[in-house]
Amino acid sequence: MNWGIALVKLIVINLFITIGLNAQTDSPINVTYKIDINGDTIVLTNKSYTSKIKVAMTKEEEEMLLNWLKLLRDVDKVMPLAMACAQKVKEADSAIANFNKKKETRKYIKAEEEKLWKAYEEALLKLNRRQGALLVKLVERQTNTSAYELIRKYKSGFSATKWQFIAKRFDIDLKSKYDIDQDFAIEEALKAKGYIK
Repeated sequence: MNWGIALVKLIVINLFITIGLNAQTDSPINVTYKIDINGDTIVLTNKSYTSKIKVAMTKEEEEMLLNWLKLLRDVDKVMPLAMACAQKVKEADSAIANFNKKKETRKYIKAEEEKLWKAYEEALLKLNRRQGALLVKLVERQTNTSAYELIRKYKSGFSATKWQFIAKRFDIDLKSKYDIDQDFAIEEALKAKGYIK
């Protein structure tokens, strides 16, 4: 079963439950859905009303639902970092364009790197492997340049190769490209979370 069918099932289940709950009252209500999947409870919140629902799903559908919910959570955690990275790349490009000497450029890049590390160290260190791979994809999506190429551009080829080697040890490819067709689940999660239309 693919993501699209599972997503449609979730939307249909959500629609029927909402219609059924709203039909019982005259005023609009806010709903929290707690879906119990083999003892694990997934909470989908829309505030005040709580209902526990048992949904009959195959193992594959359960796994797809859990993966979808993880992806939504990960997109919320990682997309602000990717957007900040894209903004910094624009700022750095415009600043570097005004420098005449490589020494000025290196000094600027070193100072900016220190600022970025101080600002984002805690958030980056809390990312798990899946979120790290997603960050690499979203940085490429936002900048149209792979993480490897960004490191190579602002630091050096040696540094980019070193970080690629380290990333590969965690099954992350800094050269990976964002492909809307291949990464449609990420694209749908970005739409669901309101980052894109």
